[in-house]
Amino acid sequence: MLGRRYVPMDPEDQGIVDIARELCQRLGITRIHPQTVSWREKRGLVRVAPDLVFFTMDNIMLPKSLMGKLEPEEWKPLLASSLIYHWKSQSKVALGMMVRTIPIILLVPIGLLLLDRILSQFGLFRIILLAVYLPLTVVGILYSQILAYRNIKRVRLDCDRRAAELAGPENLLRALKKIESLDIEKPRRLAHLVRPSIQQRINHLQSLGPAWTA
Repeated sequence: MLGRRYVPMDPEDQGIVDIARELCQRLGITRIHPQTVSWREKRGLVRVAPDLVFFTMDNIMLPKSLMGKLEPEEWKPLLASSLIYHWKSQSKVALGMMVRTIPIILLVPIGLLLLDRILSQFGLFRIILLAVYLPLTVVGILYSQILAYRNIKRVRLDCDRRAAELAGPENLLRALKKIESLDIEKPRRLAHLVRPSIQQRINHLQSLGPAWTA
C-alpha cells in the first residue's frame, strides 16, 4: 500500500503558518494548532472581507482577494488581532451583550404586567397606554441590540490596539493602508454595524497618538 504523498506547502503559506504558531505561543493560546492556510472568497454564504482572518483548530482562513498581495510579515498584525478577538476577547463580547440586552428583555414583561395591573380600572385609557407601550418596548429592544453591536465593534478596535502592541503599531497601520489602497473592500453598512471598516481601523490607530503612527 502506497503511503500518502507529501506535498510541500507554498512558501508564503508556510510563512503565515509559522507566524500564527509564534503568535499563539506568545498569547498563550493552546486550543488551536495552525497547520494549513486556505484562501476563501466566501465563508458560508458571506463574502470574506479583505481585512478579516478566521481560524479553525488547524487551519487559517484568509481572503482570496489578498492572495499574493501581502508578505507573510505583513499578515502578522492582522493574525494577531484576529487571534486576540476570537480567543482572548469573547468574554468581553458576551458580557457586553448581556449588560445591554438582558435588562431590556427583563423589563418588557415586568413593565407590561405592572402597567396592566395599575391601569386595570381605566378601560379605554388602559388600552391606549398599552398600545403605546408595546411599540416603545420594540424600539428599546432594537436599540439595545445596536448598543451590543457597537460594543462588539469597540472590542474589535481594542484588539487592534493590543495586536499593535504585540506586532508593532506601524506594522498594523501599514498593512491596513496597503489593503485599503487595493480598493477591494465593498461597502456593507450592515456588516459595519458589527465590525469596523478598514478606514475606521486606520483612524482608530491614528487617534492613539504619534507613537502609533510612526
